[in-house]
Amino acid sequence: MWSECPSGGSVFRIYAEKRERGEKISYKLWKELNYRLECEYIRLFVQEGRYLELDRSASLVKSTISIAFSHDGRYFASTHGDHSVKVFEWPSGKQIATLEKHRRTPWTVKFHPFKRHILASGCIGNECCVWDLRDGSCVRSQKFPASISCLSFHPNGELIAVSSGSCVFLWRYGFLRKYSLRKVPQLYNSSNTFRSLFQPLNTKVRVCRDDEDFSVLESSGEESYEILKTPMPTLPYHMVQFHPSGQFLLTGEKNRSSAELQFSLRFVLHRFDLEEQTISTSSPVLIIPRAIAYNDAGVDFSPCGKMIVACVPEEDNQMAFQIAIFSLVNRADGVLMGDMLYSIPLDSAHLWALTNLKFSSSGSHLLAGFSFRSPSVTDMAKICLWDSNNEFFKSETGKADVIEIHHLHSKNRTSLVQTLQSDVIYDRINYTPSVEDEINVALFSPGRTISGVVADGLIYGTQKGRIRLFQLNK
Repeated sequence: MWSECPSGGSVFRIYAEKRERGEKISYKLWKELNYRLECEYIRLFVQEGRYLELDRSASLVKSTISIAFSHDGRYFASTHGDHSVKVFEWPSGKQIATLEKHRRTPWTVKFHPFKRHILASGCIGNECCVWDLRDGSCVRSQKFPASISCLSFHPNGELIAVSSGSCVFLWRYGFLRKYSLRKVPQLYNSSNTFRSLFQPLNTKVRVCRDDEDFSVLESSGEESYEILKTPMPTLPYHMVQFHPSGQFLLTGEKNRSSAELQFSLRFVLHRFDLEEQTISTSSPVLIIPRAIAYNDAGVDFSPCGKMIVACVPEEDNQMAFQIAIFSLVNRADGVLMGDMLYSIPLDSAHLWALTNLKFSSSGSHLLAGFSFRSPSVTDMAKICLWDSNNEFFKSETGKADVIEIHHLHSKNRTSLVQTLQSDVIYDRINYTPSVEDEINVALFSPGRTISGVVADGLIYGTQKGRIRLFQLNK
């Protein structure tokens, strides 16, 4: 199902005419062409998709947890419950490597920002590995004090940020010599650090003062060093991610929660000083006090670095949530850092099932991925048949939406332009519905065209260990 995206016919004609006349293509035209191509591509995604053949059966693979693309879109890698990292070619989906060294399940994987043959993975067995695809070897490994939930390369490629238990570490993996930094006591005072720039959303995100001193780290002799630690060791970090500029580091700390509240994280955007390799713990740039996310799949920076998306409470009802996109810059039109640009409301079924939020390559589309949620009455009518005595006698496969793609219009308006579906089967023994694909992770592919990088496909991984590709209907 999709609603109308703007047509790019006139833009394509202008581009073709300029190319034919040998005229220079302006940046504005390149950007517009990139945007129009992505709109056209998303409309042409094949609805059925296809499942990849893995080197082991799904029952042995168990689960697909994390997926990442190389910077040029040539490869993608996935982590699985069989303790392996699998690497594939795009767009063929052919598996080219199985990387094995982790003794426990790898929870996260990322490619080097500009070397497609280098990638890193971290597992719940406290180990982080750096791999070289040219021979499939592990070229670096590092033990950390707790399970590794997330890692992120700095855009310069020399550092990896690692969230391990209640700490965040920087790993200088590229150096043969070993380094460490010990932390000087922080000067953080939560009672007077923040000022809000939200009007009227001051309960959602806070933008902080920039007049606090940086914390100082000094050398002491190990290869990795701690840069951040939660005040309470029982509250671990579940995500860490460098901003595209490399000037900021986003962390996600688990919130205290009672049994009736959904799992949520507290996101903090810190300044990062590359020269000193420190973060400003005393003066965060941006804080999202409560967001529904399990790891870095539930939050994303736009490729341009000007926006961030997360699932946050509504202003008037803290128990109701919305997908919100916030500005990370002060704009000429009066928009300030922390202002909400877009909002997509979620009903309770979608909220409890939301696992994934990702921007497209152009930043003009947003992907929302869902795990299991109870089918609607219409869904149930498709899969449950009853005889004349009102007795259940047959089950059939129905469909449920597991991916939604929203178009982000220029005037702070969104529209649903594409949905992708999975089978829903009614269990005749337990009288419960089940979705074949309960999504753990989903993202657009960074396809490259003559105009630049656009989304030319989509991929997701499921709790049953399967990987499904949706590509252009050529």
